[in-house]
Amino acid sequence: MTANWKWSFLLGLLVIGLAAVYARKTIGRRAASAVASKAAPGLGHEHADPTQEFPERFPLQVAVFWTAPNTSSETPLPLVHSLKEMGIPFFITRDVGQALKHRLVILYPSVDGHTFSQDQAKQLADFVQNGGYIFAQNAFWGSLRELFGYSEFKPSRKRYHLAFVGADPVMKYLNRPQEREVRLGSESYNEILWTNGYVLSGGAVALARFDDGTAALATNVVGKGRVYLLGLSLMDVVLRSQSNRDFEAERHYVNAFEPGADVWLLILRAWYEAYTGDWVRLATIPTVRDPYCSSRTTSIGKTHLPPALTLSASRRRTRRAARFLFKPST
Repeated sequence: MTANWKWSFLLGLLVIGLAAVYARKTIGRRAASAVASKAAPGLGHEHADPTQEFPERFPLQVAVFWTAPNTSSETPLPLVHSLKEMGIPFFITRDVGQALKHRLVILYPSVDGHTFSQDQAKQLADFVQNGGYIFAQNAFWGSLRELFGYSEFKPSRKRYHLAFVGADPVMKYLNRPQEREVRLGSESYNEILWTNGYVLSGGAVALARFDDGTAALATNVVGKGRVYLLGLSLMDVVLRSQSNRDFEAERHYVNAFEPGADVWLLILRAWYEAYTGDWVRLATIPTVRDPYCSSRTTSIGKTHLPPALTLSASRRRTRRAARFLFKPST
C-alpha cells in the first residue's frame, strides 16, 4: 500500500505540473494575442483607409494630400505620428479640390509625374499664388519645378549630415546649437537612407543644406503664398530614429541631448503656427478624457471647433506641452 501510495502521489504531482505548464502557455498566448490586438490600431495604418480614419472636421485642420496610396511603400504613419506629437489638427484626403479649401496643405509622401495632371498642377500654383501654403517632401515632377523653385535634384545614399542656415518662420523653435545640425547616419556605413539634394533656381532659398552643398530644405515665395520642399523622408528621419532602426544617427550613445528627430516635428509645428492665422493645437495626453478638454462646441468668430476642445495659454515648446492651444491672430 505504501509503495502504491508513493506512486500515486508522484503521478499526481506530474499531472499537476503538466497542467501548470499547459495553463502558463495558454495564458501567455492569450496575453500576446490581446497585446497584439491593442497595438494593431496604433501601428496598422497601412491596413485601414487613412482618409476614413482621419476625416475632415473643421477649417483649422491641415489638409494632407496622400499622393501615392497604391504605388508608394511609405504609408502616412510617419506624418501622422509627427503631426499628432505636435498636436496639429489634420485630415487626409485624395481629393485635390477638398485639400485646397484649406489654407495649409501637405503633399505626402512624394510628388512625381503620376501624382497630378497638368490641370491639377495649375490648381496648386494658383492656390499658392492666392495665399495658400504647401509643405512637400521629395518632389520630382518637372511641371512643378518652377513652383518649388529648383532646376534639378540629385538623389544619393551618401549624405551623412545637414545643417540649417539662415532664418525663417519654420525655424522658430530651432534655438539650441544641437538643433541647428542633424546627423543622418554614421560614416561607417557605405550607404544610408535616400536623400534628394536640390539645386535651387529663381528666388528659392535654402533653409538647410546637405554636406555636399545641395538644398535639403528650401522655401519659395510665390505671389501671396509660399511653398516648402524637403529632400528626405519623415519615415527615415523621424520614425526610423524613434524606433531605433536608424543608421547610428545619434551623435552620442547615451546621456546627451539628441534632437535629430525632434527638429522635423518642431519645423512642422512652426510652419502650422506661422501661416494658419488663428491656430489651434490638440491635447496630446493619451487619456480617455483629457482634463483640459471640454465637451462643449466652442466657436471663435467664424471658426467652429469640434467637441473635446478648449482654450489654453500657449507653451513655448510643444514637446513639453499636452493640451489644446489657441493663438489669436495679430
